[in-house]
Amino acid sequence: MSGYFLTTPMKMFSVLSYLAYLVFVIWGLTLYDIDSVQISKVLPKSYFSNWNKYWTKEFRNESIIQFVAIHPYGYTHNQTIVSDFERMIKTKSYMKFDSFQSWFITYSSSDYMNLTTEETFFQSVQKSFIPNNPVFKHDLVSDAISARVITTRFYMKTKHVSSTKAMVQIKKDLQKLVKDINEYVEDIHGIYNDKAVNESPFIWKVDDDQYFIAHSPDFLATDLYMLPLWEILQIAAVQVSLLFCLSVILNPSLGMAIQLPLCYFSMVGRIFGLSHFFGVYLTPVPMIVYMTGCSYSTEVISHTYYHFMKAEGINRTARMNTVLSTISQAIFHPIFGQFLGLLVLIVSESYVFVTVFQLTIITTGSCVIHTVLWLPTLLSLLGPGEDKIPEESLSIYKVELATVSNDVASSNNSAGIVNRTFVRNS
Repeated sequence: MSGYFLTTPMKMFSVLSYLAYLVFVIWGLTLYDIDSVQISKVLPKSYFSNWNKYWTKEFRNESIIQFVAIHPYGYTHNQTIVSDFERMIKTKSYMKFDSFQSWFITYSSSDYMNLTTEETFFQSVQKSFIPNNPVFKHDLVSDAISARVITTRFYMKTKHVSSTKAMVQIKKDLQKLVKDINEYVEDIHGIYNDKAVNESPFIWKVDDDQYFIAHSPDFLATDLYMLPLWEILQIAAVQVSLLFCLSVILNPSLGMAIQLPLCYFSMVGRIFGLSHFFGVYLTPVPMIVYMTGCSYSTEVISHTYYHFMKAEGINRTARMNTVLSTISQAIFHPIFGQFLGLLVLIVSESYVFVTVFQLTIITTGSCVIHTVLWLPTLLSLLGPGEDKIPEESLSIYKVELATVSNDVASSNNSAGIVNRTFVRNS
């Protein structure tokens, strides 16, 4: 294998295939996406498959946002602020204006509406509104000590949310809006608190001054969907730092310091770029396999470069031939053995095992190709270090050169004698 992969035609094929593969991987990286909502998570034979298919194709992904307002001094003291907050929400381009749902719409159109004082409002809600409209009984919370409504809530739908990243933008915008209104309400309550604290001794405390809160179950998917990326970036930063330290130890040169990180990012980038074409994205499930692939890449690069620096030969090709004959086989065998061991997962129907199998195929394939084809070509052409020949081998090499020279001279002499004899006989 070593004699075959270091020939000139194979080197040309290696360079061309590397460039073609690089273009293909870059294409995959441009299409690669990090999203919590993925069709590939649902296997075709899963019970959820049909619902997922129609949900993603036939229906729009609309989220229901729940807004909670807290009223330490009762609803009547915050009614104007709540109305202003509702108007601000309705002006958002990503919200459906006609989807607004609130208990106050029904209450304001009733005959028993009374906002004169908090006590009269509370009585009308408890005695008339809730009994006639029990569907809203969980949208208003009363104080158990004093007669007042301390918490209310209303709902509104978003327009179509195309991805988790779009949901993140909605969440951030609503959080900013809620933060601004909370600061305004805090100023209002700070002024009112000095006047009303004696009138209402049981002031309802609010944690962190959160008088308005926006929440949706879909917000939960936005909290951790970027976490796998940060985990991958952390382990990649550690491994690149270790490779840089290795380059300084083996050969403190600029070329070595550049080659090792580039090889690392080349191998890791291929794992991510090819994942797109297998339908695998960065989620908590494949994150561990990605980390394993990063570790394999580090191992292949560090062992290959280390043994290349130790190898001796008359040129880089000879040194790389020594590496291919020793350490490359040692790397190739366990990686290929792992591939054979994981072939049993090809018949699995579990999303976890299917994902692990796909990523393992990508990882092992990338490591094997780099080990036996691309890294040897790179090192034989641009390998660091000087060509080294051991002293005991130098004399043998000189004798072999002298023998070759003598054989060539003898052959030339013999050819000359034969030619002269042939001419004389003629």
